[in-house]
Amino acid sequence: MRRRGGRPGASHGIRPDGIRRDVPDRVGHDSVAADRHAAGGARRAAGRRSDRRHRRYGSEALGKPADVPISITAVTADTLAQAGAVKTSDIAALVPGLVFTNTLGGGVPYIRGIGQTLGVPGAESPVGLYIDGVYLLTPASGLFEFNNIDRVEVLRGPQGTLFGRNTTGGLINIITRDPGDSFQLDADVGVGNYKSFSAHLFAATPVGGGLSTSVSAFGFRRKDGFGRNVTLNIDLFRETSWGIQNKWRWLSEDGATDVVLNLLHSYSKSQVGMTYGVPPGSIGGDGSRYLGQYVFASSVHEPAVNRQNLASLKISHDFGSFQVMNIAAYHTLYQKYRFAQLGYDNNALAATNPFAAQYPNLIAKDNTFTEEFQIQAPAGAKFQWIVGAYYMHDDIPMFHTESKPNNVLRINIDTRQKTDSYAGFVQGTYPILENTRLTAGLRYTSETKRIAGQAALANGTIISTPANPGPGQAPLAPETTWSKLTYRASLDHDFSDDVMGYASYNRGFKGGVYNLANYGNPPAEPEIVDAYEVGLKTYLFDRRARFNISAFYYDYKDIQLRTSITTNTGTFFATYNAATARMKGIDVDFEVRPLDGLNLTGGFEILDAEYRSFPRGLYAFPNPLTPASLPANCNPPAAYNPAPGGNTTLTCNLSGNRMIRAPKLTFNLGMSYKARLADGGALLFTANDAYNSGFFWDPENRLRQNSYHNISAAITYTTPDGKWDLQLWGRNLADEWIWSTATGGTSDTYSPGLPRTFGVRVGLHL
Repeated sequence: MRRRGGRPGASHGIRPDGIRRDVPDRVGHDSVAADRHAAGGARRAAGRRSDRRHRRYGSEALGKPADVPISITAVTADTLAQAGAVKTSDIAALVPGLVFTNTLGGGVPYIRGIGQTLGVPGAESPVGLYIDGVYLLTPASGLFEFNNIDRVEVLRGPQGTLFGRNTTGGLINIITRDPGDSFQLDADVGVGNYKSFSAHLFAATPVGGGLSTSVSAFGFRRKDGFGRNVTLNIDLFRETSWGIQNKWRWLSEDGATDVVLNLLHSYSKSQVGMTYGVPPGSIGGDGSRYLGQYVFASSVHEPAVNRQNLASLKISHDFGSFQVMNIAAYHTLYQKYRFAQLGYDNNALAATNPFAAQYPNLIAKDNTFTEEFQIQAPAGAKFQWIVGAYYMHDDIPMFHTESKPNNVLRINIDTRQKTDSYAGFVQGTYPILENTRLTAGLRYTSETKRIAGQAALANGTIISTPANPGPGQAPLAPETTWSKLTYRASLDHDFSDDVMGYASYNRGFKGGVYNLANYGNPPAEPEIVDAYEVGLKTYLFDRRARFNISAFYYDYKDIQLRTSITTNTGTFFATYNAATARMKGIDVDFEVRPLDGLNLTGGFEILDAEYRSFPRGLYAFPNPLTPASLPANCNPPAAYNPAPGGNTTLTCNLSGNRMIRAPKLTFNLGMSYKARLADGGALLFTANDAYNSGFFWDPENRLRQNSYHNISAAITYTTPDGKWDLQLWGRNLADEWIWSTATGGTSDTYSPGLPRTFGVRVGLHL
């Protein structure tokens, strides 16, 4: 459904400097530069050149990928709507190289092979997720579908010297619209297959005296599931979600002071990424087998529940000689799920085999407070600089997980964790030549995590604590501090008004992590990424075409991975470090407007990503396992398992294997064409094909997501007055089998994503 961008009051990230974005007849991903080009090439004037450098700072700069020396893709609200993207996770179909999966009800993004396999509290992703400048610690927090999204920006590579939290993989920045000085209303309702219903509302109005407010709300329900549980005789993959956001903005009369209060609540209940079965060719630990693409047989199928609240206050002021910005935020997340990891769990094996039926249950709460302060150079200064401080306090007062409610070695684990992270950062850009700029930045981060808790049997007997994990296991340090200095350097040069080249080096850091479900598992050490990149950003043919290309090389050390292992007290997730990896590749994106009304977009990523040194990787080997079938690169286990079904965890040399969720090739091709009708209305035809060559789910390179084309299309009719529109849409039109997640832990399991969906929506815009 059409969502109007570029309107007065649109949000512009951390730096709300009123940049206009509505450039309808030229490629407009960098509307500031486009305006200057249209004005006759006056960008060379010293004032505008300084202003151009000034707007590189803060997340605001992310909206102008042709003007910044980084690899970034900005997806506007119109592009999201035209492509039929509903949730924030749908942007993966529009950004080559971004793999966005759903695990245990939480979003799990990967960029250039860097990501995290879980979306639960305590499992912080190396791909940062932001909404309106606020860092969201848990990836599950980013799955929603408000219709007030101004744009989504995907930055590739480490980040830390400009704002917010330090990351190694990149970041996804969701920017919602601010209220402005005029009344606005966008609303739509829709229906689709599987008896789905959706509704969206955005309303904004001025109050007076520089104060304005907006309300955004959404609701979605899928009444019929697209899967079936043959044991419980019920539909699967039903879904309910809703949310509301309220913004208040005060802008001083002279425009120097800008205050934004942001309040948000969202709720979701979904079985997508939660319903697990055994994939084709595998046998579960309880003897279960593959039943069909969307057919399952567990006696336990409950949806994942995610509930979050966010309150943030951002204050910006321009003193003339410098500018300041402060943003404070408090975020809460409640997460609950229960599922059966295998297939048939009510058979005879469950009574005799304590590892036959796995019910990983979780109830968790996560409360996060963040505070960020920035001081920046004025727009006209020759030397542009930014100095900032960042603080995060994260409190997980409840992390309750269970296994085996059939009371066969049932384990109840209750963990608490607190994190305090302090960081200071500085970056500066100076024109060493008329058209050449040198940028350098530093960040120092110190992070402390504290853990406490216990694991007990169903009768209350404590069997494990951090101080005493179990027989033969070393005590777990209750507090650990990790500190690191990271840095960035880049050189960019304007070859002409429309061609800019750059070369950069970044060092990224992600702090260590405790395993909140296994006290016998030492904390994983921090990750370090050294990223090298060169790129070229161009406008062509009177700015009717944009072409960007970048080449990158990463050295990735101490990679944090997760798997599941079986011990004498149960089956648990294990967190550990791979040694080193190397990634290299090429990113290309383009946009062309060859004719009025016709817009072509696309891009691709070629990625070569492998574990360069991984001598003690964990390999989930399918049983039967005998001395004859033991892989040559693996150490012998404590005991062999000659019976088929389930997996045996081996320690193996996985050096040379391909990294997980790192497809060799991804590309997207999009088209939109607007035809004017005789009555003054318009028809908009859009189509997008997102291709993924496939990838491995685990580092042993055994379970694989097959290649797929994710094709979406829509036809939208808009009335002559622009107030009403009607859209027919479809997603995954080829009905490809795209998995939400898969793993080869104690048994091979997978959870499917959505099949073909389609529907109709009607919208009102005032």
